[in-house]
Amino acid sequence: MLAPTRTAPRRTAPKRMALGGLLVAGALCLSACGQGEQETGSEPGIAKQTTSRSMESATDRADTADSPRDSAAQDEAAQDEAAQDEAAQADAQSDAANSAGADGAAVAGDLQRELDRIAANYGNVGIAVSDGTTTIAAGRTAPETAWSTSKVPVLIAAHRAGLIGPDVVTSAITYSNNAAAQSAWDALGGGAQAAQAAQQVLAEAGDTTTQVQSQVTRPEFSAFGQTQWSVGDQAAFMAKLRCVNGAEPILTAMSTPDPAQSYGLRNLEGAALKGGWGPDIAGGYDVRQMGLATIGGREVAVALIASAPDGQYASAQPLLSGMALDLSKAEIAWPTPAC
Repeated sequence: MLAPTRTAPRRTAPKRMALGGLLVAGALCLSACGQGEQETGSEPGIAKQTTSRSMESATDRADTADSPRDSAAQDEAAQDEAAQDEAAQADAQSDAANSAGADGAAVAGDLQRELDRIAANYGNVGIAVSDGTTTIAAGRTAPETAWSTSKVPVLIAAHRAGLIGPDVVTSAITYSNNAAAQSAWDALGGGAQAAQAAQQVLAEAGDTTTQVQSQVTRPEFSAFGQTQWSVGDQAAFMAKLRCVNGAEPILTAMSTPDPAQSYGLRNLEGAALKGGWGPDIAGGYDVRQMGLATIGGREVAVALIASAPDGQYASAQPLLSGMALDLSKAEIAWPTPAC
């Protein structure tokens, strides 16, 4: 509790005493010194003016004697007022922070409910959205085979090292040519050396969880294509991809549409994406996409995965298109990528 302002009492007794003494002195002076004033030609009013000035001077001295206490009281009042202002500002800042935190929690909650709804509507699917710091995911969220989405870190590593040209980037990223991607992997040294280079790209985007597969585990497929990568980590990777050194040429290739892949996120405005697909051990196809797209007027980092009940690649494509369409219709505050 702030201390009440204390005002020092004014001392008026000295004024009265000084005034009485001056009146007496003035009367005696008028009586004893009257001849002198006439001899020197002084006007009678001068004595009265002098007395008045003396009285004013005495009064001023009395007022001056009180001023230190008055000043201390004013200082104390000013300090109390400043303390009140500081307390009010602190309360306002606290309220704002609490409100922002509540709003952020509400947005995350709305987004989670929306992604849960979409995942439930399409069956065997996974979906994630991220701003690079916070990731919301639903459905299939465990790490799964990356397929050709893993070409992105491989091509960034090879291109920024000057090991491949733009034609290889276009072929491997826009058209998902496996031979072109393999040439980039081989240019990096293949095996552990190439995996380390691609791993560095992931780390620069904040993904220190995903481990690039360095060795062939299924003879008919590339080593890096068998990297296990979750939709959540893919969405977070995309949210920071623009901050990665050398990523821009690959993002340009991701923005170029391939008529053979005109489904899923490609149907959204401003999409830059990389798709991947392949059969699981049982032979059913998984289809994936990770990318950036404009949703609700904001760029959003998204990752999708789906498998159709019949296990066919063509049957899974409409699932991704449906999920992307539902995302575009959702009326929520979308998180903006960190980069």
